[in-house]
Amino acid sequence: MAEFESIPGPRARKGIARLFISEILTVAASLATILGTLLMYMMGRVFQRAETFVGADMASEILFGCAALFFIVSFILYFSGLWNASKEEPLFKTALIYTVLAVVFFVVSEGLTTEGTLLSTLAEVVYLVCECLAVLCGLRGISALAEQAGNTELRKKSQDMVMPVTGLFVLMAVLTVLAVILERAAHAVVGAGIVDLIDILLSVAVSVLCIRILYQAGKM
Repeated sequence: MAEFESIPGPRARKGIARLFISEILTVAASLATILGTLLMYMMGRVFQRAETFVGADMASEILFGCAALFFIVSFILYFSGLWNASKEEPLFKTALIYTVLAVVFFVVSEGLTTEGTLLSTLAEVVYLVCECLAVLCGLRGISALAEQAGNTELRKKSQDMVMPVTGLFVLMAVLTVLAVILERAAHAVVGAGIVDLIDILLSVAVSVLCIRILYQAGKM
């Protein structure tokens, strides 16, 4: 019994706890982004008075600011969580590498290329692939820790998450390409915006799945 008490060890436990908080903040940031976008769009159409629209615009800016703050803190905790967990399980180190690659391609898609171009879209798709691989490696890492601890239920649940998570990322990649196509088409800006919002909701679904597994992993 004593040999199971050290698995996962303190570094892995700290890492899993930070990953758990990170995913919660990611969900909060995504929801704030959705609310801010919807508020700006709906208020701009419903109210014609300039001062009313300015108020709605200010509320949207606050939501977007909160979302940015949540995303930054979430990323720091995510990176730190993987770093700590990697000290006890090598699969988390692999997840960390894919996370770094994802950041690189995200910067390329958002900052170093023109939005909507082939290069930007390709970089965004590769970013999603790297992010997907990072999440899958994290799930495999939790599965490995669960197996070492003799927790067969958590090991199976972690493995069962592979297909749903992969499917969600595939849908996100398809929607990313679709949004660009719609944006290039005439009078399809609103359609592209709706696709972007659906894309965000899919990322929330991924985070919710991860939260469930991380919560159980935290109780090992």
